[in-house]
Amino acid sequence: MEKVLKNEPLSATEHFKVGMFLLLLIPPIIFLIGIIPVLFLAFGYYMMKKNNDFSSVEASVKAFNIYLMLVAILCILFTVYFALDYLLEYLTSTGNSYYRQSFDLTLLGIFFLVTTLFYFLVVKYLYFKPLQNHSEWVVINGTFSNKPKKSTPDNLKASVDILQSEKLKQYSVADELLKWAKLKEGGLITEEEFNEARSKLLNRS
Repeated sequence: MEKVLKNEPLSATEHFKVGMFLLLLIPPIIFLIGIIPVLFLAFGYYMMKKNNDFSSVEASVKAFNIYLMLVAILCILFTVYFALDYLLEYLTSTGNSYYRQSFDLTLLGIFFLVTTLFYFLVVKYLYFKPLQNHSEWVVINGTFSNKPKKSTPDNLKASVDILQSEKLKQYSVADELLKWAKLKEGGLITEEEFNEARSKLLNRS
């Protein structure tokens, strides 16, 4: 079984899956049948990028699945109703036009039920699973990116904030000071930011 690394980019196969998922969204959008659940997914992805939190995608997929479940229940009720109506017409052998209509509507209900189940699997295996397997990478770098974004002083500080990170306990103050000094020498942080970090480290020691 292939090891999944959440902070690694998606593989070519996973990129293909997500691309197929986006293509499969086109028909329901065009016919406005699935515009509401698609908006759920789009909003969840947008909130993930805005808040840097993958739980937004998880929540949007959950809402999508609940919506599909309700649609599936309606499809089942619709199909059963017209299937029973068709059976009754068949047994009485009236052979009128309503008999044919009941048959057609039964097939229509089955079609929408199968389509609903199909999109449930599509979202799970072509969208959610690939993103979930690389959630840390997707949150920071996006779905189709194969290279990490360059660190800026702001997100660098956020990633190594010595006041919020529990990893500080694993290193000595001297080690941390050396790391911050290297960041300053590399031009990734300013002198002011280095002095601020040094002050905080010395105060915690």
